[in-house]
Amino acid sequence: MDNVKECLKKCRLYCFNSRNGIKNLLNIPKDFDLENVRDGLLPYYNFFYLKKPDKSKTKETPEERKMKYLSIEETSDIYDTRPDDYSKDKYRMLININEKWLKKTSKKINKLLSLSLIEKNKKEVNYPIPYLHSSLKKRSYKTNVKTHNSNKYLLAIDIQNFYPSISCEKIFNFFKYDLNLDNDIAGIYTSLCTCPLDDPVVGKSEYGIGQGLATSPVLAFLSNYRMFEYINDFATKNDMEMTVYVDDVVFSSNKPIKQEFINSLFGIIKRNGLRIKKSKVKIYGPHQDKKITGLCITKGGKVRVPRSKHEELKIQYDYLSKEVLNIKNINDYFNFYNLFLKFKGNVQFVLLVEERATTKHLKFIEEYKDFFLYGIRKNKKGNKYTKDNISEDDYKKFILKYENLRKK
Repeated sequence: MDNVKECLKKCRLYCFNSRNGIKNLLNIPKDFDLENVRDGLLPYYNFFYLKKPDKSKTKETPEERKMKYLSIEETSDIYDTRPDDYSKDKYRMLININEKWLKKTSKKINKLLSLSLIEKNKKEVNYPIPYLHSSLKKRSYKTNVKTHNSNKYLLAIDIQNFYPSISCEKIFNFFKYDLNLDNDIAGIYTSLCTCPLDDPVVGKSEYGIGQGLATSPVLAFLSNYRMFEYINDFATKNDMEMTVYVDDVVFSSNKPIKQEFINSLFGIIKRNGLRIKKSKVKIYGPHQDKKITGLCITKGGKVRVPRSKHEELKIQYDYLSKEVLNIKNINDYFNFYNLFLKFKGNVQFVLLVEERATTKHLKFIEEYKDFFLYGIRKNKKGNKYTKDNISEDDYKKFILKYENLRKK
C-alpha cells in the first residue's frame, strides 16, 4: 500500500485544491460552472443501444466462421433510442461524450493519474507497482501474459461487473483521502470522471465509471488499490506471481495452486464489495496451453495469438488478394476497404504479440496501403465506412483513392 500512496503524492492533482487552477490545468472552459458540475455535463452525453450477439447458437461451422471473418457489415445493430424490447440481456448501452473539451479533460486526468504510477529515469520506465499492467505506458495485455510464461501452474479470474460495482462514493473517497483534496474539489473530480450508468430520460439516474471514459481503467484500480495490494502480498507469501489487467487477475507458480488459496481469494474480493465471475475461473496445469486476456501461453512457454486468429488472417488474405483487382465500382471499393482495414489490424496484432508476421501478408499491405485512407472519422463509430457514414470532403478523398486503384 505504501508504494501506491507514495506514487500518488507525486501526482499533480495531489493537494491541488484551487478551483481556478483546476480549470487552467485541465483546460475547462472559463464559463463552465464548477458549482453544479454533474448537471452541467449531462447535455454532453449521448446514449446508444448495441444489440448483443445471440449466445444460444450452436458451435459455428467452418462456413459460418468464414462468413464472420469476411464480414464487413455493421458490428451489430446500434439504436439511437431505447428499443421496445430492451433488457440488459439483449442490449448493451453505450455512452458517448459529444463535447471536445470534456474528452480532452478526461484524457488529461487519466494521463496525470497514470504518470504518477510510473518512474522515468532518462529513457527507462520503472514500475513501482510491478503487478499492474493496464493504464500504464509500455504495459499491455502482452506484458501481462509474458509475466507468467515461465511458470507451470496458472489461475485466471475475472471480477464480475467490475466497473458497475464501483460506486461514486468509492471514487469520491479516493479523490478526497488518497489525493488529499477538499470535499468540494473531490466532488468536482468525481463528477468529471463518472457518467450516467443509464439514460436518465428512461432509466435510473445512477452514476459511476463508464465503459468509454478515458479515466475508467486507472480509477478502477486506484479506487480498489488497497484490495489489490493485499492480494498481491498474499500471493507473494504463497510463492505466486500476480498480475492485474483491468478486471482480469492472474496468478502463476511453479507449485500447484491450492484450493485454500482460491477460497481465501474469493473471500477477500467479496469483503471488498466485489465478486469473482465463477464461469470464468480457469486453472491450468503444466501440460496445458493457457489462455489469458485473449492470448495463449503454449506448453513450451511461448506467447501466441489464438489459432483462430491465424485462420481468420488466412481467409481474409485469400479473399483480398483475389478480389483486389476485381473492384468495379465505389460500393465494391468501400466493402474492400472495410475488410482491408480489418485485415491490416489483425496483421499488426499478430506482429505485436508474436513479433513476427507472414511475409506475404506484410507485402500485400505494403503494395496496396497507398490506395486507402487512414484515420477517417465516422459519423457512427460502430458502423462500417460508407458514403453516408463520412463527411462530404472525406468522400471526395475516397473517390480519388478509388480512381487510383482502378488505374492499377
